Amino acid sequence: MKVPLTLLVYSLKRVRTLVIAMALLLGVFQVFLIAVAGSIQSSGSFEQLGELMPPIIRQMLGSSFVSLMSFSGIVCAGYFHLAVMGSLVGLSIAIGTMPTSEIESGFMDLILSRPLGRHWIITRSIVLMLICTVAVLGMMLIGTWIGLSWLAATEAARPSSKLILSLAINLAVLMMSWNAIAMAIGSAARRRGAAGGLAGLLA
Repeated sequence: MKVPLTLLVYSLKRVRTLVIAMALLLGVFQVFLIAVAGSIQSSGSFEQLGELMPPIIRQMLGSSFVSLMSFSGIVCAGYFHLAVMGSLVGLSIAIGTMPTSEIESGFMDLILSRPLGRHWIITRSIVLMLICTVAVLGMMLIGTWIGLSWLAATEAARPSSKLILSLAINLAVLMMSWNAIAMAIGSAARRRGAAGGLAGLLA
């Protein structure tokens, strides 16, 4: 058990800078969104924002447009914002193609020279992905909680904890899915760039 744990710790060290930076950025992004939503709420500009959209767009979006143009909708927007989802999918692909990079660099030969079952290489990647997912999404949830506690107006209708948690779980499933796809592509590729590029193109 010592060798798999050592491999996991080594892998965590390799990605720690990227994961910490992304977690902090997404946490701050959530606080920023809540500050923006609070500012719009205090000025009573949600209705004006809705009127700026062309009627055909409002008809196409239906009730989802109405729910988005509210304090609660803007707070939740960070959990399905395209930039957020894109960065999380990119992180998942980077972690999923890590075994491919180890093969490409020759580090995998050193790993397999140890008394280590081959399944630990994939198990390590899955555990690593779970840790990174919890760290990043946990920071997003903390950012949401801090923003709602400090910046939200008392009269603002806040999203329920159940809704926020379900959105975070949705992002976690998205990350794990693309991690699995990237790992599957990486298992058939010889170079990490090719595997990551194909997974990114599919995403």
